[in-house]
Amino acid sequence: MIEALRPIPAVALIPFFILWFGIGDTGKLILTALGGFTVMVVTTLEAIKHVSPIYIMAARTLGANRLTIYRTVILPAITPPLIGGVRVTVALSFALVIAAEFMGAQSGLGYMIMLARRTLQTDAILVGVIIIGITSWIVDRMVRIIGNYLTRWAPRSE
Repeated sequence: MIEALRPIPAVALIPFFILWFGIGDTGKLILTALGGFTVMVVTTLEAIKHVSPIYIMAARTLGANRLTIYRTVILPAITPPLIGGVRVTVALSFALVIAAEFMGAQSGLGYMIMLARRTLQTDAILVGVIIIGITSWIVDRMVRIIGNYLTRWAPRSE
């Protein structure tokens, strides 16, 4: 099911979401969640595939059950790649929300930019773009800080 949904850009679904959920926040929220969900599922599955089987066999040899293997081997091994997936998902979420506001909204930065475009207020468009950029940078920075804290045990390259 995920492989069937993944190639479809979430932006292409915006007209359907407007029809089904209206121009309120519900449609934007579901669209953003759907777009981010597919990215995180693929990231998680790829991270799990790349866990070294030697670690799992070693845990089994030491008597670990499935839950213990998941909690102490698989989850720590997939956490660093998941942080990268979260960063991509956050960036995609910003793009999806703004795109949804371009298509149909009565408020938000995307709506403000589209309204300014209609009235040729380039200063308002620039302010909207700058606000989006600063906000997304701050959120990405927060994700990186939290990710560095959660994976403080993982080796990093300088």
